[in-house]
Amino acid sequence: MGDNLHGNDAGYAALAQSIDLTLFDRPSAKTSPNTPPPTTRTGGKRMKAAKWTVTAVICASVALGLYTNAAATAATIGAVLVLGLLYVYFIYFGRPSHVASLNEVADTKWHTVDLGRTTVSADGSAYRMFVRRGTSSNLVIHFYGGGACWDGETAARPITLLGVVRGYTRELQMFYFNSLTRLFPAVLAGMADRRDTTNAFRDWNFVFVPYSTGDLHVGDTSNTYSHNGKTITVHHNGRNNATAVLDWVYANFPEADKVLVSGESAGAWASAFYAPQIADHYTDSKLYCLSDGVGVVTERWRDIVDTIWKADSAKKPWASTSAPTSTRTRSFTAPTRPRAISSTCTPTRSTTTPSPASAPH
Repeated sequence: MGDNLHGNDAGYAALAQSIDLTLFDRPSAKTSPNTPPPTTRTGGKRMKAAKWTVTAVICASVALGLYTNAAATAATIGAVLVLGLLYVYFIYFGRPSHVASLNEVADTKWHTVDLGRTTVSADGSAYRMFVRRGTSSNLVIHFYGGGACWDGETAARPITLLGVVRGYTRELQMFYFNSLTRLFPAVLAGMADRRDTTNAFRDWNFVFVPYSTGDLHVGDTSNTYSHNGKTITVHHNGRNNATAVLDWVYANFPEADKVLVSGESAGAWASAFYAPQIADHYTDSKLYCLSDGVGVVTERWRDIVDTIWKADSAKKPWASTSAPTSTRTRSFTAPTRPRAISSTCTPTRSTTTPSPASAPH
């Protein structure tokens, strides 16, 4: 996956500067960027000493409790752990409040938007998007990533939290999200972090497009796969989900000074795929596309996209290479066999829109 939502400043520093934003306050030549002022060093030492003191007191109290009344102390520790887990799961990772339109949002917190019956995750569970109102007239539309599936073996191995902890995603033992994870939007960082004063996008309106269909956000079918005698039904509903998100965005953000269409991993591919359509809507806006960390290397690319996922790339007006040119985004071309891509694109005055069979580079 890419790093533009996971705290990597380098991933979007150049982009931020290219759209007239100041991302960092650079230190003077006489001051080392790693040398804090004396008062900061002193305060840091006092804070560290306080933390060690509190830790020592807690450990001593637990040891004394176990020595004097082991059963009661163990029960207390267990209760604290259980309450902590319940807090993390139901409160920290709890779903943000629901809204139907942006008019209901009066704060800068995340909110959930249900998009209707046409939207669904791969396993048939509910799909929804997340929105956060900003304090500027600029807009980020971010497509999240998370693998893909195209046959029985990959469909039988969705990504799970326990599997991530065990490292199965790094070892390619799990392949895609088949439902929405509770981790989002609570753990979003980087571009989405409003608390980071060095984040150039902290005051932008932010639309987060989750990914849970295993089809790079472009599928339009439901398939039944077989693996080891088991059948797995996967709803490759990425096209309908993305279309519903964009319809909501157009209705609630009719105008924007600047629009950044971004994505990582599978979402990076989707950001480039949908950028021309978004540009055709925001004709008076400055539009930028940030596609971070996606690669597809397979001779079956066209078959997977158009036959298995039923994306019908050649028939969709904004996805056809013969479509009319847009005036807002960059021109893309690609060889017959896709290769690994990682691109940042900025607006030019003419383009031929990309399609799944002609991946952007």
